[in-house]
Amino acid sequence: MEPGTNKPQTVVVTSKQWILDWRDALKGLLVASLTSVVMVLQASIDAGALTFNTKEIAMAAVAGGVGYLVKNLLTPSQIITPAKPNDPPSNP
Repeated sequence: MEPGTNKPQTVVVTSKQWILDWRDALKGLLVASLTSVVMVLQASIDAGALTFNTKEIAMAAVAGGVGYLVKNLLTPSQIITPAKPNDPPSNP
């Protein structure tokens, strides 16, 4: 319970360590997509023209997505509680 109220305190728990949920999979897919876009941009800037090397793009996407999922597997679960609003300053 929040002090001074009858409302229970809101608590958010992130996904547990060693468990992936749908949200993690969707975020991993997003990271893989963004990694491939960055790879295309980097290769195009280096070459001076818009280039597509599908093998390198796929390798970068897989590495980015797998890296994100491994990070989520190894990150311990966290309990997040909302910050309490500060008392407003008193005006003299």
